[in-house]
Amino acid sequence: MFRKKAEFEESLVRLDPHGRLLRLTPKERTRLQNDAISAKLFRYMEQPKPFVAILIDLQGVSYACSSGDLTTVVMSMRDDQGRQLLPCAIIATENTAKHLRKVLELTQLVELEQLAVVESDDQAMSHIREYLGQQTA
Repeated sequence: MFRKKAEFEESLVRLDPHGRLLRLTPKERTRLQNDAISAKLFRYMEQPKPFVAILIDLQGVSYACSSGDLTTVVMSMRDDQGRQLLPCAIIATENTAKHLRKVLELTQLVELEQLAVVESDDQAMSHIREYLGQQTA
């Protein structure tokens, strides 16, 4: 199911003083294949994570996020002990954001304070830093 070609660039970015941020950015700003997010994050569902937060950048991309994508996102947000969720920000605008918010409401994942749908890189970093700051306070 998740053997499709990778449509995201993956980078680990320093996020001092907390650790590293996993940033997923589409290789092309076009329409992504179904379950493209799941395909990229699947490997982080169970193994130790080399990051303390996730940022998924869907700016300028037409994408219909599935419940499977969101399940994989949330499972990838689990810390290595499975006790808490790491922060995640998804940058999305226009129809992509509207669809994503609808799926979050339907799945009741909208209630997760660690997961935010935002419109810019600044808002994404603000959400992540704020949540990480609460954890260390």
